[in-house]
Amino acid sequence: MKNWNLVVAVSLGLLVAGVAQAQRDSVYTRGAGDANRLVRGKVVATTAFKVTVETESGKKDVPSSEVKKIAFSGEPRGLTRARDHLESERFDDCLSAIKKLKLPDSKFVRQEAKFLEAFASGKKSLLGDQAISTAAAEQLLGKFVRENSDSYRLVRAVDLYAQLLLANGKTKEAQKEFNKLTKSRWPEFESRGRYFEGEALIHQGDFAAAKSSFQKLANASGTDKFAKEYRLLSQCQLAKLTGLEGGVDSAVATLEKIIKDENSDNARLFALAYNSLGTCYMQKNELKKACRAFLHTELLFSTETNAHAEALYNLAKIWPQLNETERANRARSTLTSRYRNTIWASKL
Repeated sequence: MKNWNLVVAVSLGLLVAGVAQAQRDSVYTRGAGDANRLVRGKVVATTAFKVTVETESGKKDVPSSEVKKIAFSGEPRGLTRARDHLESERFDDCLSAIKKLKLPDSKFVRQEAKFLEAFASGKKSLLGDQAISTAAAEQLLGKFVRENSDSYRLVRAVDLYAQLLLANGKTKEAQKEFNKLTKSRWPEFESRGRYFEGEALIHQGDFAAAKSSFQKLANASGTDKFAKEYRLLSQCQLAKLTGLEGGVDSAVATLEKIIKDENSDNARLFALAYNSLGTCYMQKNELKKACRAFLHTELLFSTETNAHAEALYNLAKIWPQLNETERANRARSTLTSRYRNTIWASKL
């Protein structure tokens, strides 16, 4: 009888351990070293800044900036597929998987599904997809941001929401959202927030405030890759603003030095540098030089969506003045078809 009781006790213990094992969530992180890449346990709370996991050794807080993704215990396979599709930028497949889901009564799983749907929709719209407008995507992201302030995904959602607001010409609203990112405790998005806040201010015509935002980044002493990237981008923006305020020769010298000294593999930087150079030449009414600068972006850095759209917008304005009506029409047509959901298309 004692042996039987022992067998039952051991069996129950193994069963409980198995259930506990099966119910563990998996938090995948960006931490260095194998021990930091995966945290297993039960996610008990999330905020915009951290994820709290109940592990075998006690509670562990993982900064949201270090979380790549969370696979929740008991989540439907379709949610896993949707998440994988989003990571590989297969947005249609992501949305298709979301539509087929039967979600369990779990706050975290439902929140994850809402994020994936809103984020994939936002990305599709900014790529010019006719299936969803930036206005519709903006509403979807805005709803997620308002109703899920405790989500570990919030910072990414706010960033894309702000991009959609900017694309829709709502520059003041976009500026406010970008400003929120500067307080995100996430180096990448702190820099992005400051940078795009400056862009929103340029579109508002508030050059002094834009300069202040870009100057903070240009003067930043950070050594991480995001600080370095946005330092150079901000130098281009500051040069453009100098040109717009009349200091064209100084601005051109700065931009030409960046183009000479930096690696042209940095498509984002070079597209911005050439666009800024084109803007400066337009200020002096040197249209042929401006045209050549914008053509560099159009022909060499067309993978940079927003910069390419800006170049096409300016070429559509310059070509008629150079008696190139057909080329102007082509630039306009490409802008309104491929980049219909950008702020540059709305300016035509």
